[in-house]
Amino acid sequence: MRILLISILGLLTLASCTKQEPMEALIDRVFTVAEQQYTAMDTRLTEKTLPRTLSADGEFVSSNIYWWCSGFYPGSLWYIYEYTRKDAVKTLAEKNTLKLDSIQYVTRDHDVGFQLNCSYGNAFRLTGNEAYKQVLYQGAKSLSTRFNPAAGVIRSWDFVRKGCDWKFPVIIDNMMNLELLLSMSKAYADDSLQNIACTHANTTIQHHFRDDYSTYHLVDYDPETGAVRGKQTVQGFSDDSSWSRGQAWALYSYTMMFRLTGYQNYLLQAGHIPDMLLRRLPADGIPYWDFDAPVEEQTYRLRLYRTKPLYPRHGSQGILSCHGRKATPYACLERVSGRTGYERMFHPEAQCGCTS
Repeated sequence: MRILLISILGLLTLASCTKQEPMEALIDRVFTVAEQQYTAMDTRLTEKTLPRTLSADGEFVSSNIYWWCSGFYPGSLWYIYEYTRKDAVKTLAEKNTLKLDSIQYVTRDHDVGFQLNCSYGNAFRLTGNEAYKQVLYQGAKSLSTRFNPAAGVIRSWDFVRKGCDWKFPVIIDNMMNLELLLSMSKAYADDSLQNIACTHANTTIQHHFRDDYSTYHLVDYDPETGAVRGKQTVQGFSDDSSWSRGQAWALYSYTMMFRLTGYQNYLLQAGHIPDMLLRRLPADGIPYWDFDAPVEEQTYRLRLYRTKPLYPRHGSQGILSCHGRKATPYACLERVSGRTGYERMFHPEAQCGCTS
């Protein structure tokens, strides 16, 4: 599974992919640039920091280990090592993975899956080192403490946004963390982890999705009764809109749920989501950041600053969705949805990045 590297290198791929360039050459070129840039980034880090972004002035900005994307950098290094098999890259991957060791004990938010599965998950997959697997298991157990049986879901955030009165907020992004629970359930024969993952996924199907299979961003539950208190967005255009990355989280996650459990209801859900996306994509197949936001200006910028009157395309959503679509057996998606034409789901050049 190469979702992390595909997502992080997606912009480079989208910008450089041409019909004339053989896929093998494109992939080799992308990994060559990735190796150079990710190696250089390490020189800007301390023992406790990881890359985050660039400032408005183009200055490098780091994060601490608790940022929700902190596992992406070591995870990407592991993918680069997997392709290049260079010991120097492996050394950097190991060093930056170990920075996240204490994340395995974090119980105050749901991002443990993002942070550990990308870093330690790939480390274990590529090395077989049991020490990495033990960290993953402890992380899965920590994540499981956020599960509420009455509501049937894992709590996302402990904070309450100004102006809100959340009691048990759950965002669609949380589905991505279930992969950690399922993989460790299999590794340690711990059925409790799979039960939590499946209950959360089933509850999310019941309450997060609309009739057209688009999804709300956040659902707030009553922790005592499990009743739904409200549905809204935090990152989308409006409470009733379809934030595109949220739709991608859903597609990838239910594909993953089917792959790791074999339960047909997850395949069915995974099939409905791209069917909805197909109907709502622009003619060129590149998603907007929110499918319901007014399009005031056509732009391919990938980052949204909502204070500006621009409504950009969301290339990372397309790449993430593309991985989810590819990971589900192609014929199964067509059979479940009852239609063909999924190749139109993404811009022809964007498809060049979907090699997994």
